[in-house]
Amino acid sequence: MIKIDIFDKIEKKKSFTTIKGHVRIKEILNNAEIIFLSKGYSGLSMRGVASQANITLSTLQHYFKNKDILLQALLNKLISDYKNRIEYLININLTEIPLNRFMNIITNIFHEIEKPKVTKTFKEFFSIPDHLPYVHEALKIIQNYNFDLMYKIILPIHNEISSEEYKERAIIIITQLNGYLVQYSNNNKNESHKEFIKNILLKNISKLVSEP
Repeated sequence: MIKIDIFDKIEKKKSFTTIKGHVRIKEILNNAEIIFLSKGYSGLSMRGVASQANITLSTLQHYFKNKDILLQALLNKLISDYKNRIEYLININLTEIPLNRFMNIITNIFHEIEKPKVTKTFKEFFSIPDHLPYVHEALKIIQNYNFDLMYKIILPIHNEISSEEYKERAIIIITQLNGYLVQYSNNNKNESHKEFIKNILLKNISKLVSEP
């Protein structure tokens, strides 16, 4: 999980320690996510979230004093959700040989990238880090997470490839996946072109992890 503790950013109140308080926070963030994914950062407003969550603005401000604090908490949630899905993917097919397991994981990551929620989320966050330092820091953390994960799952594949070489290859793979994310989120409606790009990347990634 990204290292942003929303409770350090919000004035601590007894309601946060109650089940009702935690449920309310979850409801608020779920509704903030709906607005963020449909209208983007510019369309995310405190009044809009309060209306979407069917609560008063003052109730929303009881938990999140302003838009920045709300957005930090939402960012925390979105990245946590992403990491939970990826962790699930890497823990399936554990009995497969390393290369087959890795390619299954990569194929599933491509499917994950293609989900509208993922493309919209990262496209929006990629567009605002210059204005919001905590978003820039969050993207760095998720990139480091992706690299560490990739390195861990490719390391056992070929014992003739050194760990240092695999670190370099992990960086290349992450860069290629980022490129596919950008390509997939640029509103290009040509599905055959997207499939063509994906097949090329899968072929290249397979070579990167299996050929000395």
